Parts: sequence; C-alpha cells; structure tokens
Amino acid sequence: MSAREDEGMDLDWGDGDYGRTAEVLEPASEIVVELAGVSEGDRVLDVACGTGNATIAAAVRGAGVVGVDLSEGLLGIARGRADAAGLPDVVLRAGDAVDLPVEQGSFDVALSVFGVIFATDADAAVANMLAAVRPGGVIAIASWISRGPICAAGMALRKAFPSDSGTEAFDWTRPEGVRGLLERTGAREIAQSEHELEFRAPSAAEWFDEQQRNHPVWRWAGRQLPAERWAEVRRESVEALRAGSDEPLEFRARSPYVITRAVR
Repeated sequence: MSAREDEGMDLDWGDGDYGRTAEVLEPASEIVVELAGVSEGDRVLDVACGTGNATIAAAVRGAGVVGVDLSEGLLGIARGRADAAGLPDVVLRAGDAVDLPVEQGSFDVALSVFGVIFATDADAAVANMLAAVRPGGVIAIASWISRGPICAAGMALRKAFPSDSGTEAFDWTRPEGVRGLLERTGAREIAQSEHELEFRAPSAAEWFDEQQRNHPVWRWAGRQLPAERWAEVRRESVEALRAGSDEPLEFRARSPYVITRAVR
C-alpha cells in the first residue's frame, strides 16, 4: 500500500514495532550503499531513514551521514543503533522528503531504501533528492516490484482504501515508471538492477497477523476499516500469501525489488 493515496491519513510510522520489518529489509540497505559507491569521506543523505539501516551502513564505511525521517520514534531507534555501533557523529533530523531540511548541493550521495516511495509527492521528493547532491553526485532508491505474494497482500489492503481524489498516486512498483520519474526530474546515467528479499513466517496467517500487530500501515488500516471489511482483507491476503508461498507447510516467499541509481 502506498501512503500517497491517503494523503490525509493519520499514519504514525512510530506506531507498533516497525523495527521488526526493518530487520528483514536491512540486507537491501547494504546493497544500495554498495551500488551507490559510498566510500570514506563521502557526505551521504538517507531520506526516510526509518530505524537507520542505510544510515548505519554508510557511516560504517566512513561516510558522514545525515538521516531524515518524519517519525521521531524511528529517529530515536536510529540514534540508539548508531550510538551502539560507535557512530556518534551520525546526524538525524525530523523532516519530510518533500521538504528536506538540508542544504542543496551539499551531499555526494542521497539514498532512500523503501522510504521515499511513501512520499506524498513523488516528483517533488525525487527532485529534492537530486537537488541535495552536488553536480555529479549519485542518488539511489530501492522500490518494490509488483510481483509475488507480499505485493498481492499489499494490493488487497490498498483496494480497501480507493482514492477519492480523482488522481492516481504514482506507482512505484513499475521499474519503468521509476526510470521515467527520474528522467523527468533531471537525473542522468540511470541504471536499474533487480534483487530479492525473503520473508518467512510459520504460516501465511501468522505473517499477516504479525503485520497487524506491528507494522504501522497494517495497524492503521485495521483501525480504519469496519470489522467485517477488515476480515475480508485478511482472508484475501492470507489466500494470496498461501498461494504464493514457496513452502506448503509454512510461509516463505521472495519479494523482488529494484534499485535505481542515477547521477545529477
């Protein structure tokens, strides 16, 4: 589910325990940092940094990192993780991707790992990432691809909240669309590579219930929908998860994602 189609929704990314999801997503941050070519002495911006996966991965390489996120709660977790890793110089700021609290042209690299994809204005957010890096600087974004059972479960959730704004939200799950977005915001030397993350749970039903307990989006959706409609979402999601599982007796599935790298 994209947060953009519900721009007015009261979604708090500090609600629940997003850190559990962030642990599963952490390998993607390592790959993004590697593909962005982050090295010692670089100035790196991590947009929608969450609990600090990419922030820490870049800082460990010797980069000076600024992480920006809307959630004070997630920033607090990121601060604790950075301190525990012996990275006290990491800077963490509250801010929105569409209004970044940073100086333009002051970074060598701007990253976002499954973060900027939730911005209320995709064009503005990507334009801001480009503006934040110096000429010749790099941006790298990880976004999901619309394949697999996790995506199907997300679509079941999204269908429960049809947009009434008359305009469609930008679809980050189409790699060709992401390429087009970067092209029209002025990026060059655009390259994309596909990767996968594995999700596991004792069963498809338990995977869904874990999201309902801990993931901010699922928790928010469960509070907004009538009980009967939420039961329909759960049933449709669990059926999709079970059908797409690689294992018959437990839930295990790989979700594809694309890393888009570009130069200002």
